[in-house]
Amino acid sequence: AHSDQNNISFLNVLADQYAAGIEQIRIDNPPRNPVEADSAQRILSKMNASETRIRRGISLLQSDPIAFEAFRMANEAMLHQRWATSRNASLNGKSRSPDEVLRGFASDAELKALAFYWRPFQIAFVLMAIESLVNNESEDRDIVDLIWFPTGGGKTEAYLLLAAFEIFRRRLTLKNKGAGTAVISRYTLRLLTSQQFERTSILVCAMERIRIKHTEQLGSEKITIGLWVGQDNTPNTLINAREKVEILDPAERPINPFAIQRCPWCQTRLIPKPSDKNLQMGFIASNQEFKILCPNQTCEFHNEIPVQVVDEAMYLQPPSILLAVVDKFAQLPRNPEIRKFLGGDPRYLAPTLLIQDELHMLGSALGTVFGVYEAAINSIIEILSGGIRPKIIASTATIRDSNRQIRNLFGRDGEVFPPPGLEHGNSFFGKVNPNTRGRLYIGVLSPNHTPSTSLIRVAALLAQATKHCSLTTDELDAYWTNIIYHNSLRLLGRTRNFAVDDIPDWLKIVSMNSKSA
Repeated sequence: AHSDQNNISFLNVLADQYAAGIEQIRIDNPPRNPVEADSAQRILSKMNASETRIRRGISLLQSDPIAFEAFRMANEAMLHQRWATSRNASLNGKSRSPDEVLRGFASDAELKALAFYWRPFQIAFVLMAIESLVNNESEDRDIVDLIWFPTGGGKTEAYLLLAAFEIFRRRLTLKNKGAGTAVISRYTLRLLTSQQFERTSILVCAMERIRIKHTEQLGSEKITIGLWVGQDNTPNTLINAREKVEILDPAERPINPFAIQRCPWCQTRLIPKPSDKNLQMGFIASNQEFKILCPNQTCEFHNEIPVQVVDEAMYLQPPSILLAVVDKFAQLPRNPEIRKFLGGDPRYLAPTLLIQDELHMLGSALGTVFGVYEAAINSIIEILSGGIRPKIIASTATIRDSNRQIRNLFGRDGEVFPPPGLEHGNSFFGKVNPNTRGRLYIGVLSPNHTPSTSLIRVAALLAQATKHCSLTTDELDAYWTNIIYHNSLRLLGRTRNFAVDDIPDWLKIVSMNSKSA
C-alpha cells in the first residue's frame, strides 16, 4: 500500500508540473491586443481542462483499487513487451532458428535495469482518458480524445497502455465475462503494417503471461489478438486454412500465407528452413480449429501463440484486441457473424474501447463511407450493451480542422492532446529543440505544367543531383534512390512507365545542360 501511494504521488508531481507549465506559458506570452487576449484565453482554458482531467484520472486510481491494479498490470505488461523487444533487437528483423535454445524470462533485477520510461505526454494522455473509459456516465465519455504528436513520438505506446488497462480492468471486474473483444483498433488498409501488428502481438503475449500467473483474478479465458484483414492476406475460413497448411513443405521454401511470419515473443520463424533440425510447422489446422504455435520448444508460447488470423476462428472465439482494416466492416450488412465482435456473443461484454489510428487518412470518399459504417457500429454496440457507448480514442501526426473531421466521422466532439500552447513549438509536453537538426520540407510549384510533367522533371533532377552535388558517401546513399508515394495502383503503373521512358529521356537533357553550363 505504501508503494502504491508513492506511485500516486509521482503522478501528482506530473500534474503539478503541468499546472506550473501552463502558468509559465501564460506569463511568457502576454497578449498584445483584445483579439490575442480572447485567443489566449481559449487556448489556456483547453490546457486547464486537460490538467483537470489528468487529476481526475489520478483521483480515480487513488479511490478505485481495481482501476489501480489494472493500471499496474498494464504497466507491467508494457515493461515485459519492452524486454522481449530488446531481447530480439540484435536479430535486426531476421527470424530466429527453431533449434536455438532460449534463456528464460528476465529476472526482476534485469527488468529494473531496462532503460524504459514513459514520456510525460504518454502517461498524461492515459491519465486524462482513463476516467472517461472507466465511468460510463462520465461527462467526457462521448469525447473523442485525439493524440496529436509528431511521427516517432510514441503515440502507439500511449494507446496500447490504455488498451492493456481496459482489458485487465474488465477481467479484474468480471473474470471471463469481461473477455471477448474489449478493444477494436482500426487502420486504413495501406497503413496496417506488419510492425504495428507485431508490436501489439508482443504486448498481448506479455498480457497473457500475466493472466496465466493470476488466473484467479483474471479468469481462465486467454488474452488474444486477432488480425481481421482481407482474404488476400489471410484465409477467411477454417477449411481454406487447413488446405493451405497441408501443402506447406519446408523443402520447397513456401511463402507464408498467414500474415504472421515469426513468433512475436521470440522471433522464431514459423515455417522452418530445410537446414533446420526442428522442422515443426508453426500452424495446426483442422476443419474445427486453427492454432499458431512457436516451433521453438524453449519458447514460452511453444504450445500456442495468442494470435489468430483466420476469420472463422475469430467468430468462434472473439479476440481481446481486434486489429482490423476499416474495409472489412463493409461486410456488416451481409455477414451476421461480425456482430460477435460488437457485443453479439452472449458470453461476453461488448467492446468498450475503439481506437482509430492515422485519423487524417479517413478523408474524402473513404471518410464518407467510414462515417456511415461508424454510425452503424456505434449503434450496434450501444444496443447490444444495454445503452453503453464505447470510448473512442484516435491518433495522428498531421491533421487539419480535427474537430470537423471527428464530428463528420463519429458524430461526437473531439479534444486534441496535448493542447497547443500560446507559442509555436511549446505545448509543455512537446517542445522544439533548436539545437538539433530537423527536417526541411520543400514544395515544387509548377502551375504551368501537368502533374505528370512535374513528376518526370523533379524525379530526373533529383537523380541527376547525385552526380553534380558535393555529397559525402553517406549523403549520396540517402539521395541515390527516389521514393515516390502513390494513392492508387493506376498512378503507380503510370510512374513505372515514366521511369522506363520519360525520366531517362529528361535525364539526358538535364545532363547536357549541366555540361554546357
